[in-house]
Amino acid sequence: MEVKQARKQLDGKIDKITSEQILEQLQENGQKILYLDKENSAKDIKKFCDIFSKKGFSVHYHEIYYGLDSGDFLYEVHLIQNI
Repeated sequence: MEVKQARKQLDGKIDKITSEQILEQLQENGQKILYLDKENSAKDIKKFCDIFSKKGFSVHYHEIYYGLDSGDFLYEVHLIQNI
């Protein structure tokens, strides 16, 4: 599954990352914190989290608001390998 990473600048380009790339990074480090763009739907974020939950990872995600507008948010996803 492919998700859009959060922009580094408001007018910046959106990078994409796949669940396979993240899984490779998790096998090296055992944990990862991701910041995902608001253009990902909440349904896609839940599906993305379910992929890693089924693989035995502890997954926590939150919406983080960085402004007063309801559209100023991003998703923060914590992935931790269960021992």
